[in-house]
Amino acid sequence: MGSLGMSLSQRPQLGLSQNLKLSQIISRVNLSSIPISTLDDVMASIVENPSEAERIIKSSKTLAVDYLTNAVWGELEPNSSGQSGGGLNVPSSLWSFNSLVGDFDAEIQPDVVYSGREGMKPLICFASNLEPNLKLSQIQIPDSFPNAQKLYFSLVRSKNWTVSNLRNVYTFLGNSQREFISTLDPLRLNICDKNEVASELDLHPSSVFRLMRDKYVEVNSSDGESEIHPVDHLTATRDDLKRYSAVSKINPLLARENVDGAFSDKCLSNLTGVPRRTVTKYRGHLTGIPDMYARETAYAADPLKEFKIPYFSD
Repeated sequence: MGSLGMSLSQRPQLGLSQNLKLSQIISRVNLSSIPISTLDDVMASIVENPSEAERIIKSSKTLAVDYLTNAVWGELEPNSSGQSGGGLNVPSSLWSFNSLVGDFDAEIQPDVVYSGREGMKPLICFASNLEPNLKLSQIQIPDSFPNAQKLYFSLVRSKNWTVSNLRNVYTFLGNSQREFISTLDPLRLNICDKNEVASELDLHPSSVFRLMRDKYVEVNSSDGESEIHPVDHLTATRDDLKRYSAVSKINPLLARENVDGAFSDKCLSNLTGVPRRTVTKYRGHLTGIPDMYARETAYAADPLKEFKIPYFSD
């Protein structure tokens, strides 16, 4: 599988009442946004050192499960020197952890690889962390560490639910977007927004949003091209398809400009049938491509210079 580096910025802590028991907190917090690899690491840490996990939980100022998961990760996971504590305190994509401070680089592994087949459903290969693991629920945490035990089994339940539903989401999207997967042509995407995914899989829309947060897929076309995409790219809306259609008409004209001369937005509009306001929006406001006069200057300095509007906005 390929990988993709990304930077995450600080996000707010999830606010929960502190006067609830841990078992109540566990039942209320949805952990589906936490990366599965992080759940695996934290569960392994609890199993290997339940007494330390119990101490961390008891000393925490809050019983929020996401906070506790981060606390266990930060104190039990070794840092680059091989010592526990003080190392990487923020696993990738932990959207609500209160210790998310500043930016950091995280390696993002695609959850699934789609291999396109012309006129057929794609082949789907899931990452190893999306394979069911029944052994997790069979592991015993001693009753003498009740808080560590509750946290562990809450993470097991969360992982099982997340794995099952993510596999269903990826399978549904792969079948719905088979034409795009086969060609990697955005114009072949079908309308399939998150609300439709939720309806088809009998999930709440908010659950689908959390499941898909910061998730990536690898797409291999039928002719051998390969790209990594945020899974959001497969949930195309009607507005997305309008953008892709407009971009497909504007880009060929931009590609000719270093020979024919730069076009004004009005001229691009007249030649493509795309409204002038839309041309200006995609050309300048969203992608930062300069106006006609600045592009002329750029071509004069570099005759091979080309400008291109990306199909996807992220």
